[in-house]
Amino acid sequence: MTELPFERAAMRGEPMSDSLDFIDAVMYQGLAALYFRFFQKAITQEQGQIEKKHLMRKYTVERNLKSYEDIMYRWNSDLRKAVEAAQNAYRKNRTLENADRLSAALDGRL
Repeated sequence: MTELPFERAAMRGEPMSDSLDFIDAVMYQGLAALYFRFFQKAITQEQGQIEKKHLMRKYTVERNLKSYEDIMYRWNSDLRKAVEAAQNAYRKNRTLENADRLSAALDGRL
């Protein structure tokens, strides 16, 4: 199973780094709690592996969602900039070429 960069620190019960984003911080706390339960003999190694597998699956899903969200934010920002530039060009010079450029920007083709 893949080990996360902060997993050993969570295993040792070290303080969580301030540099972790929210998703990593939640995973850190989940791993710290899981390892604590294991070292306290509240769960078996097999149960710990099963729970870690579930945590990792959910962590991967959240990471992928965050990545997609970042891509969509960038796309939306770029689209708005292109529309604004095309709209400004059309307002300054009302030509068919600038109108076509504005239409293309609105369609997301620019």
